[in-house]
Amino acid sequence: NEYLNQEEYLPHNTQIGIKKYFKDNKLTISYDFINLKYNANKHILSFQKDLNQNTSFLYTINSYKKDLQNNNVINNFFAGSSLGLMLQYEKINAHFGIGSLGPAGYFYGVSLSFK
Repeated sequence: NEYLNQEEYLPHNTQIGIKKYFKDNKLTISYDFINLKYNANKHILSFQKDLNQNTSFLYTINSYKKDLQNNNVINNFFAGSSLGLMLQYEKINAHFGIGSLGPAGYFYGVSLSFK
């Protein structure tokens, strides 16, 4: 079929992650290393703090920060980072998130799942 390119493949990448839970502080720290095809290494560091049995706070920063900076001090501060709140109850889970894409603006997300 002339409309299909059978020689085209998805870019190769490798991702390795580690995760550590500190029971005394109810804190989870995660690190991900991503090696992309074009030899660009990316790093992601995440923190999840359990505030109580139903609520968790999330914060993530990544190495995309330097690619997302511009001449705006506020955007540069938040570039490459995101915040989230997870609410988990018996019949519903709700996740709220906000992050910065540098000059492209901010993204917001809401996720609801029903059990």
